Amino acid sequence: MVDTKHTFQISGIKNREIKGMLLHGIHQLGGKYVGGSTWKAGTTHLIVSRPLASEKLLAACAGGNWIVKPEYVLDSVRNGSWLPEESYELDLAARSPGVANPIRVWREMVASCSVFGAFQDWSVSLLVDDGNRSDMFKRILCSGKASIFCSTSASHHPVTHVFTDHVSKGLISHNAPCYSMVHIAQHLFGSFWSELGFTIQKSATLSWKHVQSWRPMNCSLLTLKINLETTFQNSRA
Repeated sequence: MVDTKHTFQISGIKNREIKGMLLHGIHQLGGKYVGGSTWKAGTTHLIVSRPLASEKLLAACAGGNWIVKPEYVLDSVRNGSWLPEESYELDLAARSPGVANPIRVWREMVASCSVFGAFQDWSVSLLVDDGNRSDMFKRILCSGKASIFCSTSASHHPVTHVFTDHVSKGLISHNAPCYSMVHIAQHLFGSFWSELGFTIQKSATLSWKHVQSWRPMNCSLLTLKINLETTFQNSRA
């Protein structure tokens, strides 16, 4: 019987020998591996060797899934059974003493049912021309329990976030603030998002230096909201 508590995807590991060892170990311990280049619902663990800007990492964090290093599988094989994941969890704050790891905080919030996902209160309209890119962000947002409406139906629903590749000052759509796509990473990781290799196009208005350092907060939903008007004022100061 396949262990549904250990359903894995892999991101950013290109070495065939290492990947082969991971797949063999997963199957040896009764886990399940799901291939493909996109995030799949039902995944419980994402294996990465380092922080990286990938759809899978964003979706895994948004859904409160485990994000672990390859050693988790390899050491579990040597142990003969699955080990506790905590010591193998990817830590974005490893070089920032006293700062909480956002990946762990989101996971614990979802596990404790404080939230069902990082975007659970978001009602989103995507204004993205590229179909593949739009589908990617839909998977990320859905993993975090956002509600997504197409541009035509959004007028009939209260929209809290509009995401577009072409943010400009004062842009408003469906009576909601418009955000650059990088806001998703900023919401999840705070100031650590820049370490994942995300870049902002020249047309975007958000700059990582204006993002507050990420801190855990005692509230039902941890949110970093970036107000575009404030960002523009700070940019001109």
